[in-house]
Amino acid sequence: MRYLLTILFFIPITLSAQQATQSAEWKFKSDGKIIGSAAIEDGKVYVGTTAGSLYALDIESGDTIWKFNTNGRWASKPLIGGKLLYQLNGNGIFYAIDKTNGEVRWTFSTGGEHRMERGTGSSTYVDIWDYYLSGASQDGNTIYFGSSDGHVYALNATDGTLKWKYATSGEVHATPVIGDSLVYAGSMDGKLYALRKTNGTLAWEFDTIGARYFPKGAVQRAPVLTEDALIFGSRDYNLYALNPANGKGLWNFRDPGGWIIATPAVKNGGVFVGTSDSHLFYRFDAQSGRKEWEIPLNMRVYGSAVFDDDRVYFGCFNGYLYGVNRENGSVEWSFQTDGSKANYHTVYDDEDEFRDDFVIYGNTLEATIQSEEQIQDMGSILSTPVIEEGVIYFGSTDSMFYAVKLLH
Repeated sequence: MRYLLTILFFIPITLSAQQATQSAEWKFKSDGKIIGSAAIEDGKVYVGTTAGSLYALDIESGDTIWKFNTNGRWASKPLIGGKLLYQLNGNGIFYAIDKTNGEVRWTFSTGGEHRMERGTGSSTYVDIWDYYLSGASQDGNTIYFGSSDGHVYALNATDGTLKWKYATSGEVHATPVIGDSLVYAGSMDGKLYALRKTNGTLAWEFDTIGARYFPKGAVQRAPVLTEDALIFGSRDYNLYALNPANGKGLWNFRDPGGWIIATPAVKNGGVFVGTSDSHLFYRFDAQSGRKEWEIPLNMRVYGSAVFDDDRVYFGCFNGYLYGVNRENGSVEWSFQTDGSKANYHTVYDDEDEFRDDFVIYGNTLEATIQSEEQIQDMGSILSTPVIEEGVIYFGSTDSMFYAVKLLH
């Protein structure tokens, strides 16, 4: 089977020796890759792995407080709601877990969780870049989340009983976002849905433009809701800003050739987001969509950015976490994962460009999967970091969870 190639270009970013040697306060070796983000509350860090373990760690030391095992992957951020953690697992079960001891309080079964399929007929194959599962959002006594079975669900937060569900025509791996009266959820069918919180009926839907090789324009991650806009990315290379009341367009920006997967981050009138194959990180004006600056990288960005003082921080598939000046886009700080330190040279040469013997997208699916595994051996950061009291916390595909002091 031939594998469809996407257009690729990159310009490497040069790191100083001081940036590259930032060390961790502590690090924790888990039992599997960490794709989803961590949740933090009351001195505890909650994070899951693709091997099926959900951990509660001590925020000061990284020591394990409790561990809950499943037979499916965790690939989203746990939702903390009162005494419980809420999270969907790859085994098709949505869990409510006591955050003090890791015991299950109730469960709800979906129609099953899986990665999206691409292609048609005998050329159908699993999309290896469909990494995430939907996270959960809470409004009062209602929990909202999406499922690979195509539904957006609303559950009773106390006992997990179903309040309503809404069927889309694609996998819902984007976390629903809650507005005043509407719930917004993107689907891999290429639409963003606005559903009424009370009963799940459709208020409006927005269909992405699509692109030649990605006609659905799949919406893989959640939008960000500002005072007057819903902003989200798509696999059709576009960043969209919509009126949240009616779904009408405010502006859009088309990247030269990369999916925009991450939920954009918004701060002081700026919209910050990275891309896939174009290997760029952007700042846009939130009102107009005008590009204010861009940073060239040498690998993808799928996780969202976070802020601390005058910097924006984001992780990259190359195993680096970058701290960038929010105003001018200069890289002021970085941290390299253990996997990247050990295996960066297997992908990149001394000029931070791809080695001559490395092909990111092979002529077959099998070759591309092998390259993707080689990339993830670098300790790729697909999660969104969390900042708490001057320390940034995040996991990576080298199975490590890091706590790193932010230096200014």
